[in-house]
Amino acid sequence: MHAIRPRAFAIGSGAAGSLGGVVANNIFAVTKNDLSQAYFVNLSGSSLLQFKNNAYFAINGGSNDWRTNSIFSSLSAWQAAVAGGDSGAIIGDPQTWKRRKRR
Repeated sequence: MHAIRPRAFAIGSGAAGSLGGVVANNIFAVTKNDLSQAYFVNLSGSSLLQFKNNAYFAINGGSNDWRTNSIFSSLSAWQAAVAGGDSGAIIGDPQTWKRRKRR
C-alpha cells in the first residue's frame, strides 16, 4: 500500500509536453501524511514553470518537501533547483505574519 502524499500543487506534463508559466504570490499550506511528509510542490516530467514570491506552511508540522525529479527538503535547496529561484519565498505560519498598515 502506498502512502498518500498530500501536496498543495501537483502537475505532470507527460505526453502533453513542457508546461510553462509563472506561479507567484501564493500561500501553499499542506498537512503532513502518515510518513510525516508535507509536499508543497510535486512536479513530474519536464516543466518550464517559474516560481516567485511564494509562502510555504506545513500546517501540522512534518518535513517540508518540494519535489521535481528529485526531493528537496529545504527552501534553499528548492530555490537553487527551480526555475526562477522562487525569489522572495518564505516559510512560516501566515496567521502570525504582521499586516502592513495601509496609507
